[in-house]
Amino acid sequence: MDRREAIKKISFALLCIPGLVFVTGGRPRFKELRLQRDEIPPGVSIQDGVLIVKDDKELKIFSQKCTHLGCNVNYDNVNGIFVCPCHGSRFAIDGTNLKGPATKALLKLSYISNQDGSIVVKVPI
Repeated sequence: MDRREAIKKISFALLCIPGLVFVTGGRPRFKELRLQRDEIPPGVSIQDGVLIVKDDKELKIFSQKCTHLGCNVNYDNVNGIFVCPCHGSRFAIDGTNLKGPATKALLKLSYISNQDGSIVVKVPI
């Protein structure tokens, strides 16, 4: 193999390896959060990066990350909304966007209910 061919192969390898890490993720994209359904209090609670809204009828789980720049939103129990402390975005209890700079709703997370009463939520990291 001549020098030019060796440089081509090394260049190709250097370009492909980072691409493979990107395609495969290089690391997990989600963490699993396991919660006991009967231990989740009614109303709004925040646990391990998720916002949990529980009422008599249903359970909704959202990512705690603001859709503007990813700051963790908090619950304002006086006004009953989620508020981003970084830039002031506001979200309704159902996750919809009320005020910017965020333009998208909070990310609603799906979960799996197990027979033992636990639920498993995949939380993006």
